[in-house]
Amino acid sequence: MARNTLNQKNLAALGAERLAALCLELAAGSADLKRRLRLELTQEAGVAALAHEVRKRFAAIRRAKGNVSWRRKKTFLKDLETQLEMIVERIAPEDPAEAFELTWQFIELAPGVHERLYDRSGDLNATFEGALEQLGEIAPRAELRPEPLAERIYEALSENGYGEWDGLLDALAPVLTEEAVDRLSALVDTFEAEPLPPASDSDAYAIRLGDGRYGYSLDRDWPKEQKAMQIKAWRKAIADLRGDADAYRAELDQEQLLVPAVAAQLATRLIADGRAKEAILRLEAARDAPTTRYIPEEWNAAYCAALEALGWTRALQAFRWAHFRNTLQAKPLRDIVKALPDFDDMEAEEQGMKIARTHRDIDAALQFFLDWPAHAQAARLIVERHDELDGDMYYFLTPAAQALQADQPLAAVLCWRAMISFILENNKTKRMPYAIGHFQACARADLEITDYQGLPSHEAYARRLRSKHPGRKSFWHGVEMDE
Repeated sequence: MARNTLNQKNLAALGAERLAALCLELAAGSADLKRRLRLELTQEAGVAALAHEVRKRFAAIRRAKGNVSWRRKKTFLKDLETQLEMIVERIAPEDPAEAFELTWQFIELAPGVHERLYDRSGDLNATFEGALEQLGEIAPRAELRPEPLAERIYEALSENGYGEWDGLLDALAPVLTEEAVDRLSALVDTFEAEPLPPASDSDAYAIRLGDGRYGYSLDRDWPKEQKAMQIKAWRKAIADLRGDADAYRAELDQEQLLVPAVAAQLATRLIADGRAKEAILRLEAARDAPTTRYIPEEWNAAYCAALEALGWTRALQAFRWAHFRNTLQAKPLRDIVKALPDFDDMEAEEQGMKIARTHRDIDAALQFFLDWPAHAQAARLIVERHDELDGDMYYFLTPAAQALQADQPLAAVLCWRAMISFILENNKTKRMPYAIGHFQACARADLEITDYQGLPSHEAYARRLRSKHPGRKSFWHGVEMDE
């Protein structure tokens, strides 16, 4: 390996004095690097000194008012991550209580930071979500007092403007003792008993106008309803902390119980409480309700979990088969195969492949074969039913062709041809460059295809296309330019 290759060994060979000089030279033009070096030096003075430096940086971030430009976004996020890294990796091992406090203060920076930095990418949210996970990791070692912790949680979740505390109860559930949960419940009781603040002119307004169940009247008492929703959310969270399925159920009205997603949430808790039969009744009631138009995946998962908890193996496998036939999702078939002994599992897999090949929805079938993955089966499906491909679904067919082009080039070509035909037939001028690219991809794949299985070769396809669409000059000009 060359001695000028940038790696730890080669840099260490420069010696401490030379590296120190380089660090100072680089830091001269970078405030962020200066902060990092100062933190590294401070660590040598002990955890207390390092914690003091982290707090100083937090104070500076809180004081700052100017917006963070897109040019500085990456550097700013790196600074936040450095502070969190120091807390988690340097402070937490020696002083978990201090690390817990600092991580909490880190998350409290979120509102001010969000006001200064527009985060379209979600990177900022991810940073604070990571801090919340670390808070949960540190908490069991921090020897937290139950009642003050409960009060702090309540205050944080009551002021959760940017969702920075979403998931706080889940993260801290392992350290929330019965005493802490009781204190949390008492705080909710106090909140419920408190009168609403005096109404302003803006408190009564229409969230949405319209008739029927989705309309809001102009005189609707929104602050009162919002408070009621907050209390219900708290009560359900406390019920979960106590493992009390009945208390959770008490916060749901009859209309909500007939919503499949809500029924699935309740069923999950009933199963955990050893009440799988009741869970099935709740799930089936929601499924069969006149208002139900769609069954979400969480309902299917809860129904399977209930059948499994009861040991109803045959019913469970039958349900999985029905679910697979309806949706062609890979998971039900995987679960079927996993539950079977050797040889039976192979027969079940082949049966699943046959169901997919003959399914009415070719797009769902192709997606299943790609997800499994079973590229040979996907290719067979495309060759047998290529005339059913919808060339307008470029967002689906393009990645499908990319996935298949290496080992199933003919199938990839048929996907590209479907998109080319749609673009030319409908004169989609904005997509014409893509049609040219797809045609070029077909030409490259032609070198790999030895058998077109009765379908037109690339040369024959090109002649047919030119005969059918001679007027698409921009397309043919682009193709000829490539040639």
